[in-house]
Amino acid sequence: MRGWSFRTKLIAVNAAVVVVVLLASGCALLWTSRTMTMAAIDRELEGRAARVRGLGPGRGPGPGPGPGPGPNEARMRDDDPGRPRLFPFEGDPAPGEMALDPAAISRASFGPLFSTIARDGRSIRVVTMRIQPPDRPGVTVQLGHDLGEYDRLVATQTRLLVLFIPFALLVAGVAGAFLAGRALGPVAAVTRAAEAIDDRSLDTRLPVEGDDELSRLAATFNAMIARLQGSFERQRQFVADASHELRTPLTRVKLTTGAALAQDTSDAEMRHALEVVDSAADSMSGLIERLLFLAQADAGTLPRPQTPVDLRGLIADVAEEYRGLPPPAVEIRVEDRPLIALAEEDDLRRALVNLVDNARRHSPADQPVLIEASRAGEQIALRVTDAGPGIAPQHISRLTERFYRADQARSRKDGGFGLGLAIVAAIADQHGGKFQITSTPGCTVATLLLPVAPASTPSPS
Repeated sequence: MRGWSFRTKLIAVNAAVVVVVLLASGCALLWTSRTMTMAAIDRELEGRAARVRGLGPGRGPGPGPGPGPGPNEARMRDDDPGRPRLFPFEGDPAPGEMALDPAAISRASFGPLFSTIARDGRSIRVVTMRIQPPDRPGVTVQLGHDLGEYDRLVATQTRLLVLFIPFALLVAGVAGAFLAGRALGPVAAVTRAAEAIDDRSLDTRLPVEGDDELSRLAATFNAMIARLQGSFERQRQFVADASHELRTPLTRVKLTTGAALAQDTSDAEMRHALEVVDSAADSMSGLIERLLFLAQADAGTLPRPQTPVDLRGLIADVAEEYRGLPPPAVEIRVEDRPLIALAEEDDLRRALVNLVDNARRHSPADQPVLIEASRAGEQIALRVTDAGPGIAPQHISRLTERFYRADQARSRKDGGFGLGLAIVAAIADQHGGKFQITSTPGCTVATLLLPVAPASTPSPS
C-alpha cells in the first residue's frame, strides 16, 4: 500500500476485512451444513440397517433359501442404493446380490461403518453393519443413500458465496468511502486550518462538537494554536522591547556625536561626548549580553552545573561587593554548616547579584537588604528580602517576563532593563531549581531553591 492515500488504505482495509469475514462465515456455514446433513443421513442409514432383521419397527423378512430375482428385477434393485443388501457371515450371498462397497464387507463390524463411494457419476453414502439376531443366522447389511440432493445443495451454496463476494466488495467499498469521508472530515478541516494559519491569523480556532476522538483532536489543535499565538505575541513584544531598549542608547550616541561634529568643540566638551558614548556602549553591551544569555536559555544550551559550590562563600563574596556603596546596606544570615550545590558559579553569582540589585532599588535607605541561606531537606533556599513598598498580586506572576516592569520604580532610569528576574528564573531552571517571589507591603522575599549536591560529590576545596 506504499504510495496510497490514507483514505484509500482505509477503504481497502475495510473491504478486505469484509471479504475475510464473509469467506470465513461462508466456509463455516458450508462445513456446518455438510456436517449436520451427513450426520442426519448417517443416522437414517443406521436406523434402516438396524430394522432390516427385525430389530426395530418395520420388521422385514430375513435372508434364506429361495429363488433369486429375475435379471430385470435385479438390475432395477441394484440401481437403487437404498435397497438393503444382505450378506451372510459365511457362504455366498443371494444370487445377483452386488455390494455397493465391496471393500467395506470385509471390514464390517457390529457397529456401523460408513463410507462414501462414486457410482455412475453419483456420490453414494453407504453404511455397512453386521447384525446377529438371537434366533437367526448373522448377516452383514449394506445399504446406501444417494447424495445427489446434498451435492446440489453444497454446489448452490458455493455458487451463492462466490457470487456474493463481488457484491460484498462493492458494498464494503461504498460504505468504506462514506465512513472514511465522515471520519476524515474533521482531519481535513484541521489540515485546511493549518494551511491557512500564519502569524497574522493565529486567532483561528476549530469548532469543537461532541466528546469523541475527533473533538479531542480539534481541542488539542486549538490548544496548540493558542500556545503558538502566545509565543508569537511574546516574541513580538520581546523584539519590540529589545528594539526600544537598544534605540535609547543609540539615540544618545547619535545626538552626542552629531553635536560634537557639528561645531568646534573644546577638549573638555569632546571628552564629555566620549564619556556619553562610552556609557551608551556599556548599556548596549549589558543589554546584548543579557539577551544572548536568555537566548541560550531558550535554546537549552546553557552548561549544566557540575561543580560543587559552597554557597556560604559565594554569598559572602557577593555581600562584600556592596560594602562601601551608598545605602541601603547588604547583610547576610547563613546557616553554620556546609551548603553545597552543583552549580555554575558565575551564573549563580549573576542571579544573586540581580536579586540584590533589584532589592536595593526598592528598599528604603535605612532598611538593609538581607541575604539568607538555609537547607530544608534536599534543597537549599537562597532568600533576598527587602523592605520596599511591595508588589501588587497581579504583577507577581509576570515579573519573570522579559522587559516587564510592574511600576515606575522598575524603570530603565534606575539601571534596570526588566530582564534581571527573567535571567534569575532561567538560571533556576538551569540548576534544576525553582524561583519564586512573595510580597506584602514592607516585605518582599525573592527565593531561589537549589537541589543539594549528591552525597558522593566531593566538597569544594
